[in-house]
Amino acid sequence: MTTSRGLRWEKIILKLRNPFRKESGFLVLDIGSSSIKLADVHHGPGGPCLTALGVVPLPATVIQSNVIQDEGPVVEAIRRLRTSTGAQSTQVITAVPGPAVIVKKVDAQTRAKTAINELLRGE
Repeated sequence: MTTSRGLRWEKIILKLRNPFRKESGFLVLDIGSSSIKLADVHHGPGGPCLTALGVVPLPATVIQSNVIQDEGPVVEAIRRLRTSTGAQSTQVITAVPGPAVIVKKVDAQTRAKTAINELLRGE
């Protein structure tokens, strides 16, 4: 007999499935400072299979210090890549560059739970 708690966990696990195991595939999108790279990857019986790959250069002024200054050329480059490579997947995996992520150490050992919550909310 399955409990309601067990059913909840099954639903949660189904929602958290690994995107790399999707049968439908996924796009890997790398927006760099000088180009955009796109790969279409499908998961088959033998493992991941690359079905499309492309690179499009970007104008030098579009991305500055890891910040998109003009989104128009970026959007157009992604559209060109999808068309030119024949990529079919609709799910996208991308990443945030290291310098764009802010990491700060917080000493939480000597603070009460409410103080930690306030500290993190302020950050």
